[in-house]
Amino acid sequence: MDDKKFSKDSRQIKLDPDSPNYRVCPACKKPHMVYNKGRDYCSNKCYQDFYNATHRVVKSSRHI
Repeated sequence: MDDKKFSKDSRQIKLDPDSPNYRVCPACKKPHMVYNKGRDYCSNKCYQDFYNATHRVVKSSRHI
């Protein structure tokens, strides 16, 4: 197992694939640990980029 750590403030969380807080970002496929179990993306930028790309596809398919 990797010894990579995610730090937020002064807290450290090791990447643990068996943890319920372990996620893989759907946008960039980067593994990360979350504090909020409802969070799936590794950053706000990944969330916005993924949402915008999906939204563009949906919008363009409506106009065909």
